[in-house]
Amino acid sequence: MTVADVFRYVSRNASNETYPVWGSQVWAVDVTNSTQPLVKAVLPVEGSVDQTRIVGDILYIVSKAGWWWSYYQDGQSSPQTYVASYDISNPGQLTPVQRLDFVSTGYEYHANVTTDRIILSTVNWDYTQNSGYGTQFTPIDISNPNGSLALGKNFSAAGQVDDRWSMDFDPSRSLFRAVLRNSWNNGGRLVLWNSPDVQTATELATLEITVQERITAASFDADRAYITTALCSDPLWIVDTHDTAHPQMRGSVHLPGAIDLVIPRGDRLIGLGHNGTGCSSWSGSGQLSVTEFDVSNADQPSLLSQVTFGEAYSQVNA
Repeated sequence: MTVADVFRYVSRNASNETYPVWGSQVWAVDVTNSTQPLVKAVLPVEGSVDQTRIVGDILYIVSKAGWWWSYYQDGQSSPQTYVASYDISNPGQLTPVQRLDFVSTGYEYHANVTTDRIILSTVNWDYTQNSGYGTQFTPIDISNPNGSLALGKNFSAAGQVDDRWSMDFDPSRSLFRAVLRNSWNNGGRLVLWNSPDVQTATELATLEITVQERITAASFDADRAYITTALCSDPLWIVDTHDTAHPQMRGSVHLPGAIDLVIPRGDRLIGLGHNGTGCSSWSGSGQLSVTEFDVSNADQPSLLSQVTFGEAYSQVNA
């Protein structure tokens, strides 16, 4: 397991001057005896852990550090993103394999992690685009079973990736998909790329989502992309990406409130969000809600049920 935001003071020099150090840790815990779990090893990790993935005997960690994180440690004031691999074949001796460091020039960062590839998204302001934002994608090949990391070639798109669920890579089809939103209440787009390796990303198609609403959530399941937008209520849109050159908008269904996270479950879809009485499309504007959809028919999705609970202010952290 990983432990984020580990904080301590350490001595800088012989005069015992101290400075704060932030970081994270990986703990290997033996739970053979469920009543007495045993910590086998603890390994320090640079930055605050964002995502992890175990493939075979290798643990991959994506972590981030703001400018304040490293300023007191090495005098650097640039935010950093780290991608690291660790050999965990021996739980009692976790071994670092390789780490890639990136200067994070953007203000929002996310990672899509599969068994073959990590794709980082970095969002920046881009006033040359109608979207107001631009997102750079950095692919990293993690297919080598020894844990080595192979940095690929960056590519970009207009708009902002809001979370890891808004990206999807299918290695069987070499297909990368991303949903990017424009500036406030101005729609966005679904973009598809052919990416057979980390050095290649050829744009296949872009489907513009032209609504005077904000994209609040996105997710992918097989050939489908699920996208929600909101102003006063939250329509759920289903996009068919089977024909990668011509993605097609299929059905939609409206519901009260806004969805912050969509979770595909076969013919069902679960939406986590909030249900407010005002026209506010951002997380936190109403009580929490859980919504169940029937998406067995892509042309006619339906709302099955919705429950609302909690206080007037809510937040979905996912």
